[in-house]
Amino acid sequence: MRNWFIVDRANMRVIVDLFKRDGFTLPSPKCFGKPIKSFNLNIKPSNALTKTKTIQWKAALNRVMSLLL
Repeated sequence: MRNWFIVDRANMRVIVDLFKRDGFTLPSPKCFGKPIKSFNLNIKPSNALTKTKTIQWKAALNRVMSLLL
């Protein structure tokens, strides 16, 4: 008897074989009907947050934390 709460190669192999046997395929990913081109979730840096502003925010945060502790 298989323990399906364990994710291992043997259990994944059974699932893959069943999917192939039955012709199950995943649909292409879409969002509101439009194809998703990439799952890259990295945020590109913007001009609004410059290195100087980042340093200022870190200094302000450090000051607040030092007052709280």
